[in-house]
Amino acid sequence: MISLRNNRYNRYNKNKDMYGGGPIANQEFLLNKPGGIAINNTGYVFVASTYNHCICIFSPNPDYTLIHTIGSPYLSGATNHLFFYPTGIAIYRHNDIDILYIADTNNNRIQVFRITINADNTITHLHIPSQPGSYNSIGTAVNGNGLTQFNYPQDIRIHNDILYVADTINHRIQMFRITINANNTITSIHIPRQLGSPHSVGMGLIGNTNTRFNYPKGIAIHRHNDEDILYVADTNNNRIQVFRITINGNNTVTALLLHSLPNSPHSIGIGMQGYQYFTFRHPHGVTIHRHNDKDILYVADTLNHRIQMFRININNANNTITAIHIPLAIRGNHSIGYGNPSNTDYSFNMPRALAIHNDLLYICDSHNNRIQLFNGDLSNATTIRYYDTIPPKYTILTQNRMIPYPIRNTACLLCNFNMCTPAPQNSYNNINGYIIRLDIEPIKYFHYTCIYNYITNHNLVDTYRIGVNRYDTLRLIDNSHNNNNFEGTDFFIPDFIILNRETDVPENIRGTLCQLCRFPLCTRVIDTDNNLNGYVVYLHNITQPNTFYYHYKCIFRYFKQIMLSVNPYKSPHCATIMDRTDIDRLLNIDIKDYAISGNGFY
Repeated sequence: MISLRNNRYNRYNKNKDMYGGGPIANQEFLLNKPGGIAINNTGYVFVASTYNHCICIFSPNPDYTLIHTIGSPYLSGATNHLFFYPTGIAIYRHNDIDILYIADTNNNRIQVFRITINADNTITHLHIPSQPGSYNSIGTAVNGNGLTQFNYPQDIRIHNDILYVADTINHRIQMFRITINANNTITSIHIPRQLGSPHSVGMGLIGNTNTRFNYPKGIAIHRHNDEDILYVADTNNNRIQVFRITINGNNTVTALLLHSLPNSPHSIGIGMQGYQYFTFRHPHGVTIHRHNDKDILYVADTLNHRIQMFRININNANNTITAIHIPLAIRGNHSIGYGNPSNTDYSFNMPRALAIHNDLLYICDSHNNRIQLFNGDLSNATTIRYYDTIPPKYTILTQNRMIPYPIRNTACLLCNFNMCTPAPQNSYNNINGYIIRLDIEPIKYFHYTCIYNYITNHNLVDTYRIGVNRYDTLRLIDNSHNNNNFEGTDFFIPDFIILNRETDVPENIRGTLCQLCRFPLCTRVIDTDNNLNGYVVYLHNITQPNTFYYHYKCIFRYFKQIMLSVNPYKSPHCATIMDRTDIDRLLNIDIKDYAISGNGFY
């Protein structure tokens, strides 16, 4: 994770001061409620510092040095080089020249600039007006609902010389065919939904039907199977609307809604605000990225302070769309972020705009005044774990193996029962009997079930009381990830070998007593269930000095009859030092052959 905040580049807590070149040399600059972001083909990052009324341009990864601004920082205005709360931005390559489009929101216009990156890494910009001498590029700079007017435009995208504008207070998406002329002017031809209409997509009326919006604030355009697909963050309807776009020969546009279910008015979301994985609270930015032949949609779920991810499948046969949520953890509601406002890494405070370049996801973390970047495989269809690179601050221990005897009577900080007093059955994870040791000062201990239930039953985890950070709370309730944290590095190393009585049991210990039946090891025990007659289980525990031997039949019967007959997930008592994984191995007839005759379990 990388963070651009207060002119600093933050990667794993290593900060580098960022000072600009060119017109702002030796001058520190602060992002202020960034509301728009775009990246050109060579990796230069363009950010709308909305509350500073300017556009910041940063050099490519890994430096991210601020090298240029467009507009006058801290000064708003309506001339051709000033802005009034700019938000959405888009950059488009035209005849080998970068053309930057800016939603100059409170000026109710779209401003366009020709961007030149010079050999010395400085940047120059040139305004492109609608006609020579005009302050405006697209729009009249007077709010209205005519075909060339806007009312608080907040996001823009350009694709194949077609400009899409989220005309927020007019509750519509406007489309224009763009031409950059030889005399450095721009021509924009409106594309209506039907001849004579001032609207492109939407009716221009507030509503929640399939043809209306409620303050749309974010858009994305994506090419899918030779068709243009438009994604709209229908902000106050708390949904994402998706349209198949067709531009007709008479310069009109047909926008066909893709339904989540046949005849549903929604595409993604249910039109009601919430914090579950299928609901939103005032979503703003959207972007879509094709990775490993999968279309992945990213949504800035602004008031839920998170980024939601969905794998998109479009069914042309019945004109529907399926959005499969990609959670951060199994059964989780969030993809990136924790759902609460915070300024820590991996957290957000009202994220707004999104952009993707070279598999890097850029997020305008608006009220934290920073841009956060996430790298890696962002297309995992089942889970995404940005905490994998951060070492855990806890270890999961078994009650009987790794809890030192002097602290076995230590009370769990949540239930106040002793460590080796079994907690209630954990029906979710089936690992009842495990202990969480927090490797902090002072060291704390919990029953696994207690801390699991606490985390899953509290929307706001008291991390100060628990002492476990937010990365680890995600690990603790993510079973597939927990497998890497059980009992340190030896969780998958078997602690037993099944020995053949005749060939593998050393002669000098053949008279050793079985720990359960108290008969010598080489006294034959009849095993009619598993055809392992005469075998011996040898426990080679690396954490305790003692070695234990059992007749296979004795230990099998012990777990089969005593443990599993009462509760299949009840933890072993202190008579043995075997953990749950080894018990499962012993009782699994299908895979036991791998452990026979001294080969070890695997």
